[in-house]
Amino acid sequence: MLRDAGNLLRQLQHDTRNTIAWLIADGLLQFKIAIPKNDLSGMFHAKLGIFTDKDNESIAFSGSYNMTGRAKTNWESIDIYSSQREGAIARIDRKKCDFAKIWEKRDPNLEMYEPSDKLVQKFIKITEFTTRPYNYFESENSFITILHESLINF
Repeated sequence: MLRDAGNLLRQLQHDTRNTIAWLIADGLLQFKIAIPKNDLSGMFHAKLGIFTDKDNESIAFSGSYNMTGRAKTNWESIDIYSSQREGAIARIDRKKCDFAKIWEKRDPNLEMYEPSDKLVQKFIKITEFTTRPYNYFESENSFITILHESLINF
């Protein structure tokens, strides 16, 4: 699992497009498009994720650790909560509710769009010319299975 996680991290750092294409093709990643409306005039720029394993242990995060050159002029913050830490479950549940509100199109300030099959196929087509950058197998112990059971927002 650690080797697969390390390989996936290296691929995301070096070949994000191909890795995302394979995650979509394998059914491990879904995405929607969010457009601000009403009281919002900028862009949708949330960074929020929840990972849950087969034992229902979770890690939630909000914010980001920006490693770009531009980060030197930004104020950056990231919060990470583990269900194994005392007091974190309520915070994780709030992150799950926040994510569900966005994903299920219940936020009045966001217009949510499902990507068309044609758009999704453009990503999947990339996989015809590249190799899968991670080991994919159906196993309770695989890193990819853990990803599949998680809510991920890129």
